[in-house]
Amino acid sequence: MRRTVTIAQRELSSMFRVPAGWIVIALFAFLSSVLFVNQTLIPGQPGSLRYFFMYAGWLMIPIAPAISMRLMSEEYRSGSIEALRTAPAGDWSVTLGKYLGSVGFLLLMLIPTLVYPLVLFLVSDPAPDLGPIGAGYLMLVLVGMLYLAIGMLASSLTSSQTLAFLGTVMSLILLMVLTSVIAEQTSVFWAGLLRSLSITNRVSELAKGVIDTSTVAFFLIGSVWMLVLGAGSLEIRRLGRSRAYTILTTLIFVLVTGAAVGFAGVITHTMHARFDVTSTGAHKLSDRANRIVDRLTDPTRIVLAFSPSNINDPLAIDLVNDVLEAYDQSSVLIETRIIDLDSPEGARDSKDLLAELSERDRALIDANLGAIDEAAQLMRDAAPQLQSLSESLVDVRDAIPATTQTNLTNRAVFEQRGAIIRLAAKDLATHSDTVLEQIAPFTSGDTASDELFPFDTYSEPLERSLAQLLNQLDDLGNEVDAFANAEELDLAPRQVARPLINRIEGLRDRIAQALDRMTRLERIDALRVARALQTGETLLVIGPPGQGVSAVDLESLFLPSEAIERAGVSAAGVIGPRAQELIASAMARLVAPAQPVLIFVHHWQPGELLTGSQLFTQTVQMLAQRGIDCVEWAAIEQPMHPSLDSVDPLGTRPRVYMVLAADSTEQSNTSGLSGVKRAEALGGVVQQLINEGRNLIISLPPSIFPSSGQPDPLVRAIEPFGISAETGRPLLHEKMGPMGRFADPVTRMLPETGDHPIAQAISGLNTVMTWAIPLEIQPTPGVDAQPLVKIVGDEQTWGESSWLTLWRRNNQSRQVMPNQPVFNASDDLRHDAWVLAAGAERTFAGQSQRLIVVGSNAIGWSGDAILAGGSQVVDGRITTRWSGNQTLFESSIAWLAGMDDLIAPGTQARTIATIKPLDAQQYSVIRWILLAGLPGLILILGMAYRLIFG
Repeated sequence: MRRTVTIAQRELSSMFRVPAGWIVIALFAFLSSVLFVNQTLIPGQPGSLRYFFMYAGWLMIPIAPAISMRLMSEEYRSGSIEALRTAPAGDWSVTLGKYLGSVGFLLLMLIPTLVYPLVLFLVSDPAPDLGPIGAGYLMLVLVGMLYLAIGMLASSLTSSQTLAFLGTVMSLILLMVLTSVIAEQTSVFWAGLLRSLSITNRVSELAKGVIDTSTVAFFLIGSVWMLVLGAGSLEIRRLGRSRAYTILTTLIFVLVTGAAVGFAGVITHTMHARFDVTSTGAHKLSDRANRIVDRLTDPTRIVLAFSPSNINDPLAIDLVNDVLEAYDQSSVLIETRIIDLDSPEGARDSKDLLAELSERDRALIDANLGAIDEAAQLMRDAAPQLQSLSESLVDVRDAIPATTQTNLTNRAVFEQRGAIIRLAAKDLATHSDTVLEQIAPFTSGDTASDELFPFDTYSEPLERSLAQLLNQLDDLGNEVDAFANAEELDLAPRQVARPLINRIEGLRDRIAQALDRMTRLERIDALRVARALQTGETLLVIGPPGQGVSAVDLESLFLPSEAIERAGVSAAGVIGPRAQELIASAMARLVAPAQPVLIFVHHWQPGELLTGSQLFTQTVQMLAQRGIDCVEWAAIEQPMHPSLDSVDPLGTRPRVYMVLAADSTEQSNTSGLSGVKRAEALGGVVQQLINEGRNLIISLPPSIFPSSGQPDPLVRAIEPFGISAETGRPLLHEKMGPMGRFADPVTRMLPETGDHPIAQAISGLNTVMTWAIPLEIQPTPGVDAQPLVKIVGDEQTWGESSWLTLWRRNNQSRQVMPNQPVFNASDDLRHDAWVLAAGAERTFAGQSQRLIVVGSNAIGWSGDAILAGGSQVVDGRITTRWSGNQTLFESSIAWLAGMDDLIAPGTQARTIATIKPLDAQQYSVIRWILLAGLPGLILILGMAYRLIFG
């Protein structure tokens, strides 16, 4: 080993004694700087080195052969190989020593690139994620080690450095072509085999921040194999046997060592672990999921029943299992269970689960059995009485003389009623006998522990039949009563009919009692679970008795990992977070079944917002997944409050109103109302809602009312809450663009933290508001008003009074507009801090009333373009670019609905490092330092080294 270390030290030292070594390092520094400047250092883009690492891996293809080409070829050319052989060191020590020397050179070559993370930390806000950076450097080291080992083998086969270089490069290119291009054109077997040898896929995975032990093992095993082959080639050269013997020996040696390598590869691929080292890892629950878990008060089960053969996606299954494990470990009240429907144990596990739930719900089951048995007995007793009633109705018919048209009509009516009651009696007897026969084994205990009476199968049709019979008896009772008291009719038939009134009333009471028993049947969780398992694969969240069961669609849960990876996205960053959110939403429907209803109050035509436009389509779908229904109210065109019977028939769900303000600058629309008139009308609606004690989100756009000395109608409506707004002075920011200075109405920020739970939830998250309106909070008796979004002011930000011209320009022409707005101390505003959203609470009519005011148009901070259209791939994960907006929107709804404990960011609301804006001078300085300064410094160090050490 000491000899190996000595050879490695000598090899590393020799690389720095020749100019080529320093030139290689300087060349790599220059090329990597080009990649960093052009792929990463882009203002406004995510502060991630992912693409730098991916392309730097490609740079290794020419760089690594340039390092390794002289390892053995130089020894052959100079004849010093014999001296190495005669020294007390074997071929393996020579091979390993020279290889370790080249790896040491590789590590030193990577040291200058550490300046890139440093620059990224300086120009990003917030700081970038360290996990993917560490994984990226691990990737470069592993790739470099494999490439150097391949180069070591090529160098040991020839004395020509040129041939060694070309042989290594061509081998690497051939490997890339085989595992990418050729793999797509072969059979399934060969395609899978070739993809398993792909370096590109593994490079991409490490660059995303996912470390798989099988990936690390792939590079290490490949490197060791190349070194073994290199040492073997030295041994064959030393033996000097015949060509035929050499070929045969080499073939056997390659096959034997290759088989060992293949076996090791299979083992490491089968028994491996994945580590997500990013801050958005799938192995930890989001704050929102943790808040929902904290709401649990009783044991809750998460059961995943599926067939792995149907899913056929081991990676997706592993990621979902990781999420289930995270939930299982998050609380002692949560128990997770996975049922493999393909295995023999799957059926047994299903039966055991149903038996456990049946035992847990035994009291409810027995109560239901007793109720349905009692209802069936009432139905059986009522059947002969109905039959007797039908005969009595025929008697009434016979008592009516067929002398007049009225009598003929009455005869027909009683005949028809008698037939209907006769059929009802027959159906009632049949239904009661069937139910009593089916329920007998369950009431006597002659069934298996996991066998459940199908209450839902029998209760619903019986309820309909009993309700129909009840209505028929009501109608019959009214008709008989009217006939018996009709003095203009013959007395004899009326006397026959009069005793039937009490009989019908008695029968009606019996049927009503039976119907009441049926309608009061409790929902049995065990039965709902059994139904779900009968349909096949499912994920169920089973709450304690009384909370119920919530299901998750498996198609939404098990997304295809291979398709996700082909799209350049980490499956771990998509499937895991999505599984978290789906399970959290299912759990929330149990712990908070009365989810709020969000009512969009707007000034457009009916159906124009949620149906005609695409402004909130994806937002509404996102809310629906969490159990929040949305309704729109065109308050100006339809002043009456919309009916909520379809989404809240019992009226128990919290109602949250979101007001989309009118643009006061617009001209008259099809309704004939100008923007000013619509703003005033909408202000009246909001005033009415506030006076009714409703909870609202009010979004404020710029307004022309202040320019005429009048308060904005919405601002006037919120005055009782101690919140005022400068709607006549929206925020602008001085920026530099291709055409020079311009005023930007888009406010991008990382809000400061505060005392309010919403302020704490969105603190430090990327947030954006267009045409932001400054708010001011005034102390008001009986009102608790606090800032939600607060940012620090600077010299480049001000509240502009002359904003209308810029407002009327489209986004594309604003930067090139002449006479850009500038700060005017006499008319404009400039503060040390700006409040852009505020929340207030007061007691109104004995109840709490809450209000949230956001200083921006609703579409400019909460529409699809912001909440759904801002998704991007960062370190291989789909993240929400403006995660602060999503958290503000969802948390506002939760707070207004009184669900304060659910206010927290979700899995996608992660802080994303973003390159800060750089002016031309800053960008130029960084470019010159990296492109010229860094390589130049390396060359200067090389010359100094040569002068000092010779």
